[in-house]
Amino acid sequence: MPEDESAEQGPSSRLPSDGLQLRTAGAWPPFVGGGQRRCSFCGRREGSARHLVRSRDAYICDECVDLAAEAIAAAPPDAKSLRIRRPAPARSDPGATEEEIERVFETAIGGDTSDDERMELIEGGSNLGTTLELIRQRLPPDQRADSYVEYVRMLSEDEAEVHFVLVYPGGPTAPRFPFAGHAVLSDGHWKVSRETWCRLIGTIGIPCPPPPA
Repeated sequence: MPEDESAEQGPSSRLPSDGLQLRTAGAWPPFVGGGQRRCSFCGRREGSARHLVRSRDAYICDECVDLAAEAIAAAPPDAKSLRIRRPAPARSDPGATEEEIERVFETAIGGDTSDDERMELIEGGSNLGTTLELIRQRLPPDQRADSYVEYVRMLSEDEAEVHFVLVYPGGPTAPRFPFAGHAVLSDGHWKVSRETWCRLIGTIGIPCPPPPA
């Protein structure tokens, strides 16, 4: 039995047509089963940080620690609540990057896309064909969602946080489910992170196989 790579899920909403449970995914917790540890402040994953410090169920990366120290040192004595923000990663053409990430997400998640193209657009997606077949078995064509990206927030030069919405058939009153996921730059191409895909299909009870060797 393959190890289940899908993450813990959030609150559920019911699809009215067939009773399947779909759980919406909002903000990402710093560490969920099968996912990667992330800084609770900036959202970067463990592989992008030099250090990740843990306390209970929260994490903070070395860069956010430095920013916090600078904010504390510069704060007036009566300031209690301080805010830190990592500077946005420098990009030569931010508009083109965001457009490419939007295209990748909206092609890989929803739409009439072949299995080969969908797997190519997902990080480590070469062994995800069985999950696509299971989706077809669980959801008839008239119940499959389309998607659109609401906004993209760059976390680093090779990772972005992506907020997108699943839209089910039914016109203006059709169910809409917001999700938050990640895009990663892999071999020079932006892709849906495998973590995001596995968490997404986990909402309808489909497990991910272990990543390809």
